[in-house]
Amino acid sequence: MIEHYFSRTSVLTRMRHGLLGPYLDELATTLQQQGYARDSIRHYLRACDQFGQWLTHQGYAAQEVNEALVERYLSGLPRRPAGRQPQAAEGLPHLLRLLQKCAIIAPPPPSAATAEHPFNAGHRAPSMTCREGLTALPWHGQLADL
Repeated sequence: MIEHYFSRTSVLTRMRHGLLGPYLDELATTLQQQGYARDSIRHYLRACDQFGQWLTHQGYAAQEVNEALVERYLSGLPRRPAGRQPQAAEGLPHLLRLLQKCAIIAPPPPSAATAEHPFNAGHRAPSMTCREGLTALPWHGQLADL
């Protein structure tokens, strides 16, 4: 599915073989079904790929993603005017919901703080599906208040 958004072989190869590559097709499909614009989907996929590259460089696996790790990643990104989240962070809520739905990472515990967390500001709460064949990996922590 990501080949509908990227044509360069080098980009497709990097994305597919990256840490989060197994989940990008499913993410693109879900976003398309939810009516996101092509450019938005491309942007979100790039942001997720960049996050996956950072995870790899830091020595993390996908199943190790948690709030502290996401905050650490976000803190290293340049802020946009008015304190808005960096563009490289904009696709992450969608990815995290997919990883939670597919049992790759644990869902956050329900709390009022979750809805108010700045990471969630301005994002629709999508209905994610998990394609058969995506493998759930062991979880060693808990994702909270994303």
